[in-house]
Amino acid sequence: MIGAMVTVPLPPALGATDADADGLRLALLVEDRIEVQLHAWRGRLWTRISAQVYNDRADVERLGDAVARRVGRASPAIAAPAG
Repeated sequence: MIGAMVTVPLPPALGATDADADGLRLALLVEDRIEVQLHAWRGRLWTRISAQVYNDRADVERLGDAVARRVGRASPAIAAPAG
């Protein structure tokens, strides 16, 4: 990564629509306490990761782990929090 921010494509199994992005964003926030920018573009989801002084490598790794867990249970309701 060069600079303070990077846009990263997410696995296709996580969705491709604005609704998928909204659902995943909510799930990451509610279930994992991770706040991250997500958007749908060109048929897949993308996230923007910031490497600012208040974020460290462990934060990025935690996001990667949370996304990886969801790839295995991908479905249209993937990101909807239980309840």
